[in-house]
Amino acid sequence: MAVLSGSASICQLGFIAKDAEATANAYAEFFRLAPPFCIWTDPVEATQMTYLGRLADGRAKLAFLQTASLQLEFMQPDEGESGWKDFLEQSGEGFHHFAVKVTGMREKLAQLEALGIDVLQKGEFAGGRYACLDTAARLGAIVELLEEDAPAPAGNVGNWDSAATDPTEDNALGTKRIVHLGFLVEDAARTAAAYAELFGAPTKSFRTAPYEESRTTYLGKPADGQALIYLVDMGSIQIELIQPDGGTSVWRNDLEANGEGFHHLAFDHVKQVPERLPALEARGIAVTQRGEFAGGAYTYLDAKASLKTNLELLERW
Repeated sequence: MAVLSGSASICQLGFIAKDAEATANAYAEFFRLAPPFCIWTDPVEATQMTYLGRLADGRAKLAFLQTASLQLEFMQPDEGESGWKDFLEQSGEGFHHFAVKVTGMREKLAQLEALGIDVLQKGEFAGGRYACLDTAARLGAIVELLEEDAPAPAGNVGNWDSAATDPTEDNALGTKRIVHLGFLVEDAARTAAAYAELFGAPTKSFRTAPYEESRTTYLGKPADGQALIYLVDMGSIQIELIQPDGGTSVWRNDLEANGEGFHHLAFDHVKQVPERLPALEARGIAVTQRGEFAGGAYTYLDAKASLKTNLELLERW
């Protein structure tokens, strides 16, 4: 049985930011969410935080938001030693991890170590503990394990009332429900197999349609690039693994420019996408690639300046 077979449900996405509160506020304004809940992590004397196997004194300002489907965490490292600080210095602002809940953290970490998966950083917090795993090479992402000593009260996330989230969908996209996380990889089948081995998560695959069917454009021009796609079911959200071919596409461009790793947040059943684009462009969020698939269309947006990520809008007809 897969070590994390009971934890194949993503509960949180983590982003590194130079200003966690400002970035969280940008998300809150864009998606019409309740204001962020902000805290500083405790000193190492309380957290017993280790990084690469030794005690580390780094701290971070954390800002939390709750979307319709999961929690967003924004981390602003201080100058102390930590994985957060090294990530910011080496990779810049952007996606850092996805988190799953576990029980029996110590046993899980021992089983993962036997599989060759080491801990990057771990520590205690009030009511529980976390461990960030060195999984980027095999999964395309850092996985964070979260263990709570007691279940959090319903409607609360870390003493923050998630029920305060604006219940309407009246925002720039018409939705705030993230449906999948997109990752660019060199070998989608191998990466999907790694997810299945670790989480026991089901997968399925397909190849995007050729230009004659997809009518793909990249930076406003016809583009012949295609991709092999694997979808990994992680509860209420999916992991999308994208292996681009050698043709022209945002996938090929970004893989060559940035290497393997996180690419976008996707939102489904977005209505009237063409009509929304002028308002998004006025916010500095520009279209990079568009295309059609059986029963709908997709649009990639570069929102890295304000939201530290790309967005994908999926429209159905």
